[in-house]
Amino acid sequence: MPPGIIGDIARYEAGDTRQFTWAATITAPSTVAFNFFDTVGASLAPAAVQAGSFFVASSGNGAFYVNGVVPVSVGLYFYQWTAWDAASRPYITRGEFEIIRTEPVSFFTYAEVLDVTRTGRQIFGRGDITQRDLRPYLESGDAYIDAKLGVVMSVPLNPTPNLIRDMSKVFCLANFYSDRYSVEHEDAPPAIIARKKSYEALLDKIVAGDAVLVSSGVAIRAEDEYVALTGGLEHSAGVSVFGMRDFETQTIDADIVTAEDAKD
Repeated sequence: MPPGIIGDIARYEAGDTRQFTWAATITAPSTVAFNFFDTVGASLAPAAVQAGSFFVASSGNGAFYVNGVVPVSVGLYFYQWTAWDAASRPYITRGEFEIIRTEPVSFFTYAEVLDVTRTGRQIFGRGDITQRDLRPYLESGDAYIDAKLGVVMSVPLNPTPNLIRDMSKVFCLANFYSDRYSVEHEDAPPAIIARKKSYEALLDKIVAGDAVLVSSGVAIRAEDEYVALTGGLEHSAGVSVFGMRDFETQTIDADIVTAEDAKD
């Protein structure tokens, strides 16, 4: 089974104390050591409260345990048991665990973060999904929306239309599903995927001017795109006031300027 959302990787709250265990199957080793490592393989010093070392205790019959204070920074970490027999031959056992922080985290997004977190936990059946887990997916979903709408209107949208809030939520959960869950359910995508496709089509319509956004009761329509201004009044040389030349080389007849000044 793919790891991650189904819970194959142990997840611990930052700074918590957890017990790690190891057991010998035949002969109890003479010496056993325990260590934490970060993602690049560097050894992590134990917390100060542990007096600078991981104390390995034996519960008898070849069973060993360590009560260790886990790291405080979010990330994927590794641990290693190293046992030596009477002939000083090492026996190494490694494992991995993830450090999470189940606490509010402040960042900008169109969506309602608490609503997305609650919905994500319900959809994926994981009560330990955190706001930090969802943050990159919310931000990438917002960036996708802005990339589409930025062609025809100013982004980020402020105030945020309710439709955009829901789009951000749907894009976040759909991408989260794609990364962590789709391998198990390739033939049975959830309804969130269908909503994502529907919203993508709607975004295309808004950009094309075939639909509008409504914010605080005001309809926001895609701005008309002007490629070039041509034609118009001509000066004495027969050149249009606005032509296809660069802006610096455009000319306006002095009579036209005088006539406009007279109107003022």
